[in-house]
Amino acid sequence: MVSSSDLHLYIYLVREGLSELPDDLASDEQIYKDLKLAYSYINSVISPTFAADSDNEQFWQDAIVALATYFSYVNYTSLAEREFGDVPITAQVRSTLLRQIALAFIRQLSDLPIQDDLSVDESILLKQYGIAAALTKNVWES
Repeated sequence: MVSSSDLHLYIYLVREGLSELPDDLASDEQIYKDLKLAYSYINSVISPTFAADSDNEQFWQDAIVALATYFSYVNYTSLAEREFGDVPITAQVRSTLLRQIALAFIRQLSDLPIQDDLSVDESILLKQYGIAAALTKNVWES
């Protein structure tokens, strides 16, 4: 299981995903905050069976890094727009690509219906019916 105390070790992985961004527009502190946010989100949607399997730890780490990279890139575009008044024309394409990569990971580790905007589709959850079972005494016993 990925530990929240190890998230600082993944900053360099997120920075690799943001390779063309200058350090002053994507600080280690902001990347760490994005890693914590990604960690919290993924822990809220992860399937219990996926989380219990220790063979999935690398995949889990990759999902956290992919989502944190997306979050960091979105933060960068907001900061660049405020600072320079403009963002590169490819920023929207890159943002969409990073979100799709994160979604590819998240949808594989979750049993929940994750929408393209990273939210859980609650309308589908409301349509699902639960099945309950319980042990009772045998009716033939006296």
